[in-house]
Amino acid sequence: MGDGRSVPAEDRTEERMTPTHDDLSRLLEQMGANAEEVAATLRAAGVQGVRNTVRVLNPIVRYVQSMLRHDHLDADVMTGKTFRVHGLAGQDIALPQAVRDFLDAFNRGAHPDLELPPR
Repeated sequence: MGDGRSVPAEDRTEERMTPTHDDLSRLLEQMGANAEEVAATLRAAGVQGVRNTVRVLNPIVRYVQSMLRHDHLDADVMTGKTFRVHGLAGQDIALPQAVRDFLDAFNRGAHPDLELPPR
């Protein structure tokens, strides 16, 4: 504001840093060593998703968005083997085997408590 008053903290736009390949890789690796640990990580974070989705409704995409506090991160797990961030060069990150195993199980019906309820 030009009149010398400061802008209240809640009115400031928080600047978001673009996550690096290493940031995303580390975040995915830290989800767990197996599918059950990945599920526990999602539960602890309060993240749910929709089965057989690859973008914003996918639980892994939702988890990364929530951990980065970046609601509009344009990402997907379309291939089932990589986490891709669109619009950023070189942002295809290999999904750890534990995350891939979780997604396979989740898409087949495991972990129903992690499924978003219908609206």
